[in-house]
Amino acid sequence: MKIFALHRRLQLPLLVGVLIVLTVILCVAGCTSPAPPKASPPPVESAFVTPLHNDFVGSGACVECHPNEVKPHTASRHANTLRSMSRKALAKMAPPDGAIPDTIYSIATKDDSIGLATQGQPEQGIYPMQLAFGSGKTGITFASVQGTTQLAEMRKSYFPNLRKWHFTPGQEGMKDKAMGRMYEGEFPRRCVLCHAVTVPTNTIVPEQKFMGVGCESCHGAGSAHINAIRTGNAGNLNMEPLKQATGERINEMCGQCHMTEKRVKEMNMPRDSTGRFQPYGLAMSQCFKKSSGKLTCITCHNPHADVSTDTKKYEALCIQCHSASNKPASAAPPAKACPVNTKSDCIKCHMPPQKTFKGTELPIYMPDHYIRIHRQNTKK
Repeated sequence: MKIFALHRRLQLPLLVGVLIVLTVILCVAGCTSPAPPKASPPPVESAFVTPLHNDFVGSGACVECHPNEVKPHTASRHANTLRSMSRKALAKMAPPDGAIPDTIYSIATKDDSIGLATQGQPEQGIYPMQLAFGSGKTGITFASVQGTTQLAEMRKSYFPNLRKWHFTPGQEGMKDKAMGRMYEGEFPRRCVLCHAVTVPTNTIVPEQKFMGVGCESCHGAGSAHINAIRTGNAGNLNMEPLKQATGERINEMCGQCHMTEKRVKEMNMPRDSTGRFQPYGLAMSQCFKKSSGKLTCITCHNPHADVSTDTKKYEALCIQCHSASNKPASAAPPAKACPVNTKSDCIKCHMPPQKTFKGTELPIYMPDHYIRIHRQNTKK
């Protein structure tokens, strides 16, 4: 049953190094077409070579020594941004069986596995699906893996909190009746690696323990580190010391998935999507440029837990820099106080919500991370 249209894409080099999602969870796993790579400055180099798949151990191996970090992370959206297509794995996030609006297909379940069926044609059976991208905070995109390098992405994504289906970003204009698009080459592997720790060389389906963004997505493969700890080799812990990392390094790590300026240009992404691509927006901000490299994603966000929605928490960090106290949150040079309001409304005025997927029906908004004066928000 061929229900996905092949969508040929340029094959980009597989990203190397660690992949991280530190700021906010990717809302919908829809991928958009990349443009040919353009000449650009070399990326920040990792202190480590790309590890082999069997060098990874899974986050469960870290909890013995790091329970305060692992336990909240395990319950976070980062850790649940990729799951298998089963009702047990998706739980309350799973779509109901039945017709998918405005298509000729239905969701069908067999032995706990969720797949696709053609309405009115039971003889064709159920088309298997393997992966569910997204935590469910907003949308989840379902996909089927074909062979070792092909990924079939469903045309519509499910929004569990709304109990509604919306077009997957990039597939709004499809005029045929295909249920989605088939991507091939290295691009699908890169998509998966923004939702998983590692994948084997012979497939793009991760082992269960590597699904979701895990400890090793940020800190690197853990087997050598664990061996160093167990053998008492304190002189070489075989792990990048991220506490000593520069702001450039931290933001580059986040930007592997959340997009740096270089990545936005390479993939021909919308240049005004500074809410969707947070490291890109932050790098354009005077707050970042004048921080001497001290302002990073983790100045405001705890990488081991869900992003806080407490606006006052973020405003307190703003005021630490933009006040007479001269005790900046990021150890950056002190900045001048806001002439309009020195105590509150920093986020409302300088990081207002931005529609994440402009020109679509998707009801998703994120704070604009290009921190600046929005004249329309300034009190007169």
